Amino acid sequence: AVAFEPSLGPVTRKNPTEREAEIIIKELTKLYREALTQIAEVLRPDGRVAMTIPVIVSKTGPVSMNIREMIEGTGLGVVRMLPSDMIKSLSNSEERFYITPEREVLPERKMGQIFQRQLIALEK
Repeated sequence: AVAFEPSLGPVTRKNPTEREAEIIIKELTKLYREALTQIAEVLRPDGRVAMTIPVIVSKTGPVSMNIREMIEGTGLGVVRMLPSDMIKSLSNSEERFYITPEREVLPERKMGQIFQRQLIALEK
């Protein structure tokens, strides 16, 4: 297994424009794909990768990475997290406590962050 947090983009004090955020995401997608291709070459057949990917809060809203584009040609697939058979639904409880099962990503965000994170798990 491999776990890592790659570069999430440049440090900035101001929210980028949507176009600037898209350019950053495009560059990071290429970088991540290259790294994942190398990791997949040394990963065991049943191996997994856990990593963070960015969500950039632009001036007009969040810009996310296309996961399918990121893993294209790497030989890796997305692991759905929080299997529904293991999650006890709290749907009768308050909405803010509801846990969404079978997720491709787990968000990790803080108020005011320009570069937020999502956790993703991949498998060979």
